[in-house]
Amino acid sequence: MGCYKGHSQINCMEAIRNGTADVAILDASDIYTAGLHFDLVPFISEIYDLDEPGYYVVAVAKESDPTTELTYLKNKNTCHGGINTAAGWVYPLAFLISNGWIRPYGCNSIRAAAEYFSKSCVRVH
Repeated sequence: MGCYKGHSQINCMEAIRNGTADVAILDASDIYTAGLHFDLVPFISEIYDLDEPGYYVVAVAKESDPTTELTYLKNKNTCHGGINTAAGWVYPLAFLISNGWIRPYGCNSIRAAAEYFSKSCVRVH
């Protein structure tokens, strides 16, 4: 077995597409990009002895603001762990878009978030 050292998740996806690599281990949030842009398909996933596989996302807010919950974030200030990370970006935005609270703008989730939230801080990887 040989190892190809990719410089990023996207670089690894490109390497599989062009035949330089055969397999990549990706974060859950990268699976969407892998399928959409590189026609890659997941064939294995991690399950940690749970009754049902799951991915937990935690959101925090000031206790003194009872209107802060996921369905009432319009015009709120938000902070995200990172663009295209599962918990910090993909899951919350996908939830809001799929339930019709945010306009999807195709796959431009950054534009969708910018028009929905008042201000946001986002870590760029």
